[in-house]
Amino acid sequence: MSSLLTPVQCRGCGGGGGGARPTAPAPPRSFTISDVLTLAPASVTLAAEPSTWSIVGSHTNFFTTATKHAAAGTVLGHPITVTFTPVSYRWDSGDGTTRETTTPGASWAALGQEDFTATATSHVYREKANVQASVTVTYTASVTLANGASIPVTGTLDRASAAVPIELFTADTVITVGDCSEHPQQPRC
Repeated sequence: MSSLLTPVQCRGCGGGGGGARPTAPAPPRSFTISDVLTLAPASVTLAAEPSTWSIVGSHTNFFTTATKHAAAGTVLGHPITVTFTPVSYRWDSGDGTTRETTTPGASWAALGQEDFTATATSHVYREKANVQASVTVTYTASVTLANGASIPVTGTLDRASAAVPIELFTADTVITVGDCSEHPQQPRC
C-alpha cells in the first residue's frame, strides 16, 4: 500500500520557493470487506421458541433481530460510514441439521401464528437430547464517504450468534375425565 500523503509542488505558496507540501490523497474507488473489518456489524442474537426447551416432533421456531445498520469510523485515512445489510441466514439446529434462508424469521406472535406451528425458520427435532442452536448471518456492505459519495465493497462478512442451549422433551397425550387441575383424583390424573 502506498503512503496516504503525496507531496505536491506549490509554486504560488509564498515564502519563496516552490517546496513540497503534503495533501490528502483521493479516497479509494473501492473497498474490500477486509478494509472495513474494524467496523464490524453488530452482534447477532438467536431467539428460540418456545424458549430453551422444546418438544420432539413439534416445531421449534428460531429468529434473529439482525437488521440493516450502519457503523461510522475512519478507514484508509478517510471518515466513512459502513452500512451492513444481512443477505442470508444459516441456521444450525444443533442436531447436525443446517439450512440457509433469506429471512431472519419472526416470533409466532409477530407472525400471527399459534405456538408450535411451522415457520420459514422453524425446525422439528426427532430425538430427545440437549442441543446447541445458532445462526450465522451473512452481510454485504457499502461505504459512504463524508462527502456523500457511495463506494462499493467487495466480498461478504459472516457474523455468528452465541449458541443457545435447547433441551428437548418427549410428550404423550393422556385422555382424562374432567380437568386434572380441578379434580386431581380423577382417573389418569
